[in-house]
Amino acid sequence: MLTQYSWWGGKNPPPPYLKTAKQLSQQNLIPRKAVGVIYGRGGHQIHLYNIRDSESIFTASQFETMKLRDRTRAKEWAIAILKRDDWVILDTETTGLKDPEICQIAIINHRGEPLLDTLVRPTKLIETEATRIHGISNHLVQFAPSFSQVYPDILNAITCREVLIYNAPFDIGVLKHCSVNYRLPLLAKTFTDVMLIYAQFVGEWNSYYNSYKYPKLQGDHSALGDCLTVLEIINLMAQSQV
Repeated sequence: MLTQYSWWGGKNPPPPYLKTAKQLSQQNLIPRKAVGVIYGRGGHQIHLYNIRDSESIFTASQFETMKLRDRTRAKEWAIAILKRDDWVILDTETTGLKDPEICQIAIINHRGEPLLDTLVRPTKLIETEATRIHGISNHLVQFAPSFSQVYPDILNAITCREVLIYNAPFDIGVLKHCSVNYRLPLLAKTFTDVMLIYAQFVGEWNSYYNSYKYPKLQGDHSALGDCLTVLEIINLMAQSQV
C-alpha cells in the first residue's frame, strides 16, 4: 500500500526526499519502487520515490548493469534450452476469463513441429469477447472432441518433458481446471514461464510493481500460432548480440 500525500502546498505534502519520476530524471536517477502517491483528478496518479532508499531508486549505472545482467541470463537460458530436446511449447485458447475452459490447444516440439493442434468442445459457451479475440465460435467447436478425448494426446506430449508456456499461470490454471472437471491428473516434468524470461530480455521496468514489465505476446491468437511465436522469441534471445 502506497502512502498517500496531498499536492505540494496542501495539508499533507510529501517530504523533500520524496521525488517524482520527472524530478529523479533531473538528478540522473531512475524510479525503482514507488513508496508514495498523489492522486489527481480522474484518478490520475503521481508516484513518489525515496532518494534516500536504494530499494526505491536506481542510479543510471546500477540500472544499466542490472539490465545487462538479466538480458545476458535470458540469452544464456535460450541458448541452453535450444541445445536440448526434452521440452515442448504449449498454448491454449479459452472460453473467456471467467472460469475459463479450453476451446483450442496446441503443443509443438523443439523443432516447431505440432504434436497436438485441435479445437476442444468446452462444457460452457465461449464468451463473445473471447471469440472476438481468437475467432473461435461456439459453432466451430460443437463437433470438436471434448477435453477428456484430447487428454491422452496432451499427456503423451507433456509427460516427462519440460513444458514452456507464455504467461504460464493462466494456461496451467485452465489445464488444471479442465482436468479437475473430468477428474484427470495433469503430469509434466516441470512448467517454465517464458514470459518472465522474455521480460528480463526486453528490460522495460515497472516501478509500481518493482519488476520488469510483461511484454504482450505478438502472436496470431491461435494456439498453434502463439506456440510458434514463443519459439521465435526463444530463437531471438539466443541469437541476440547482448
